[in-house]
Amino acid sequence: MIGCWSCAQEVSEETCCSVCENTIHMDCAIKEGGALFCDTCYTSKLTEPKIPDFELPDYIRRTYIETYRACPFKFFKQVIEGIEQPPTCYTQVGIDLHDLFEKGLHDRDFLVENMLDEFEVIWDNKYPPMNLFESEEQKRTMYKRAITSISTYYNLIDSIPMPFVTEETIFYKVGEGMPDVRFTMDAIIENEAGNLELLDWKTGKVLVGQKHSSDLQAPLYIYGVQEKYGRQVDKFTYYFLNEKKERVFTRVAHNKYVCLVGKREYHIDLEDMIKEIRRVFSKIMKGQFSVPSDPKGMFFTCKMCHIKELGLCRGVEQEAWYQK
Repeated sequence: MIGCWSCAQEVSEETCCSVCENTIHMDCAIKEGGALFCDTCYTSKLTEPKIPDFELPDYIRRTYIETYRACPFKFFKQVIEGIEQPPTCYTQVGIDLHDLFEKGLHDRDFLVENMLDEFEVIWDNKYPPMNLFESEEQKRTMYKRAITSISTYYNLIDSIPMPFVTEETIFYKVGEGMPDVRFTMDAIIENEAGNLELLDWKTGKVLVGQKHSSDLQAPLYIYGVQEKYGRQVDKFTYYFLNEKKERVFTRVAHNKYVCLVGKREYHIDLEDMIKEIRRVFSKIMKGQFSVPSDPKGMFFTCKMCHIKELGLCRGVEQEAWYQK
């Protein structure tokens, strides 16, 4: 049962109230002024929704949803005001390697030596002008990471069937009146059972601990691919190429997956993920962009934040509220 006392057979039939954020049936939601209300909030008028005085984007990328969860104010500056983070050596190397990996998946005559040669050209011609590196040591580290990732990729590719989709951008809805979710899927393959399996290349650090369950990427991608193709996703695999590790989420029940790491099990539930994204979008639509009052939890977020570096935020220890 959900907030309006009507059973929803599928998560796609649900949405959430713009005021109390409780889950309600899509058909029972009361629509007014671009917001959605449950019966209680609409009838009692205990709380008036905040009407946003900003323009919502038509879609929100998966990475930006994670940004909002970490710091709503950073989301506001980056997504609503368009103050994007400049490319870093980590993001640029990842982008360039993904382009090469896609080529290698489709053209099996594109051998490891061909990829290494192409990457050398990219490295020599693109990276010095961009001045992405903080030091020569960081530059050497990133170069080594790239070469290791390419080598690991070619140790895997023979065991991977030819994909029918690579680097596909997918949009889907999570609630009436809410922006679409957008993401780009590295590769989708069809298994022997006729179901789908998703592959995602990573050149950074491997997931650890509860990040396996709390990170939105795997469940969001699985749900989006199932929505687009109307086919079951049996498996989602992260390939952490630099560290030569894999993290595999395997379907164990309808919309439920588990990742085994040693003796530990990490579970994700697609329906829980959709509800979490609806909660996030509801807060965005109400203009809730405060800096979280959690200095300890926000330490690394603030440390790496380009908004703070640009002088547009004083950081969690000084920011008490959101100011336009």
